[in-house]
Amino acid sequence: MCPMPCCFTCIPGMNSCVHCSSLQAVFRRLVAQRCCTGTPTTSICVHSSALGTVSAPSLSSVCPTAAEQLPQQRTPACMAGPFVMYPNNEHLYRMYARFLEHVKSDPWSAQKFTETAEKLEEEQDQTGANLIAQDDAASLLENVNEKIHAVLVINAEGIMLVANKQLQKLFGYKKTEIEGKNINMMMPQPFSQRHNGYLRNYVSTGKKRIIDSIREVVALHKNKNVFPIQLAVTKVSGVGNDSVFMGVLRPYTVEAGVIRVWCTPSGGVISVDERFFDSFGKTYSEVAGRPFSSLVRDQDVIMKLLERAQAASVEDFIQGKIREPEMYMLHAYLDPIKVELQVELGGTDTQRLLAFNIRLLETQGMLQVVNNDGRVLYMNEDMRKFLGVKDIAGIKHANLANQMPLPFNFLHNRWMKEPNAKVPKQSCRASATVVMLNSQGKSTPVKPKITSREVCVWSVCVCVCYVKCF
Repeated sequence: MCPMPCCFTCIPGMNSCVHCSSLQAVFRRLVAQRCCTGTPTTSICVHSSALGTVSAPSLSSVCPTAAEQLPQQRTPACMAGPFVMYPNNEHLYRMYARFLEHVKSDPWSAQKFTETAEKLEEEQDQTGANLIAQDDAASLLENVNEKIHAVLVINAEGIMLVANKQLQKLFGYKKTEIEGKNINMMMPQPFSQRHNGYLRNYVSTGKKRIIDSIREVVALHKNKNVFPIQLAVTKVSGVGNDSVFMGVLRPYTVEAGVIRVWCTPSGGVISVDERFFDSFGKTYSEVAGRPFSSLVRDQDVIMKLLERAQAASVEDFIQGKIREPEMYMLHAYLDPIKVELQVELGGTDTQRLLAFNIRLLETQGMLQVVNNDGRVLYMNEDMRKFLGVKDIAGIKHANLANQMPLPFNFLHNRWMKEPNAKVPKQSCRASATVVMLNSQGKSTPVKPKITSREVCVWSVCVCVCYVKCF
């Protein structure tokens, strides 16, 4: 029996109740939501106060947090339970305020609840950014916010019991596609094969490897793309095979100006961030599974760096000792790009990941690549912003002719296929000022610099545009 006279959730295999601490209250609410959907494997037991009316101070024996937030006035017992279970839910306070004002004709009491709701909203706005940026596992797990964090509950066999909306959004799944399935469906190889073994090892030995710590790992989206996340896991209930675990996940973000590539200890590419395409013209599908050494000009330098990384201690990674101050990354369409490279440690103790942080040592400007039919093959972020293209997907059907006003949009393709040997002074090939149209049809004068080269079997024009507005 729970020693506290508050609402609690009972799960088969749990030896104790989940009380009103921040982390475990989230766990209780998540499971309670699952019960409301009619899932037969979970049940709820609710111990509520006697009928009648209770004042806010009397709630302190049930849940101190709710007693502090609830305005000092008499509240129906039917509302005491919701305020206990959701003490920081501003929507609940606003809903009850509308009830008091429009049904009970008590605008003065309603105003007190409205003020409490506004206070909660201000506190959440102030702390939201801090919750996302927390680097300490204890702080993250103790301040779980279901509106910000992706939260997942699994059992000792890796079966997903509960997944909140943020997690569904992060992985692209619907709730029915997740619950009841094994968590390894959200992991790329070789981690998906090994995860159940990790769970069995913890259940049998009790030895922690990832529990109560924040780790940088990679996950598998529904669309089969691999992406990096930060993961904090804690055990919330049970012993042995009855253990229940909660994980808090968030997308991994890096500082501005850093391109990140995740590799196996041997150097095989697992994942790259979105900036990789912007900087080097290669998509995730083009580099996944390839050795990292194939992405650089000086392969022997990378092989030596990988050897140092494999032999390095955790302290070496923390101190930033595994780095190469200057080397060259290969670009899909341009000359090799000068970069600085530093290796960080990710993954777990038993399965390391190497995270390569890449900083560009030279700028590219606005860059666009088209083939000899005018089809756009590549456009970096600066060029996309200039033309008003929202994301990389917007490049797929882009054509250079659509970026030109009449009559040049009809004539330019012929000029590209049959260029004059003598470059006209007023043409873009002579870096003359020309007009380009953005996605909204607005014209802007630009001064382009055009070069061309053979890439595979295509004749590719590399257009570096330096914008000069008049």
